[in-house]
Amino acid sequence: MKIFIEPNDVLMFRDGKPFSGGDDHYARGAFPPSPSTFYGALRSKILSEKYPQYESFKDGNVPGNIKKEIGTPSEHGSLTLNNFLIARRIDGAIHPIFPVPEDVVKIGSSPN
Repeated sequence: MKIFIEPNDVLMFRDGKPFSGGDDHYARGAFPPSPSTFYGALRSKILSEKYPQYESFKDGNVPGNIKKEIGTPSEHGSLTLNNFLIARRIDGAIHPIFPVPEDVVKIGSSPN
C-alpha cells in the first residue's frame, strides 16, 4: 500500500531534547524528519481507529490482532515503512523530492 501524507498546515520537526522555558539550551529543527516520526504517527492513527480506548496500550491491554499489526510500546509489529521519502503533489501527480548529496560542490562561475 502506498500512502501520501499531506499536511493541512505547517509541520515542524525538532530534535528530542527537552524544551521548556528557562532551559539553557534551544531546540534545533530537523528536516527531513526521521522515518520513526511517521512510523509512530501511523501506529497512533491505526490504534485510535481500531481501538479507541487506547489508554490501556501502554499497559499492553490491546487485542492481539492490533498488537500483531502495530506492536507494543517496546516492540514493533508487522507494520513497516519502505521507501520513505519527501514528495509533493503537482497537478494530481506525486513527485519525489531528493536532497542534493552533501558531497556535491558548486563551482563558481568566472567573473567575466
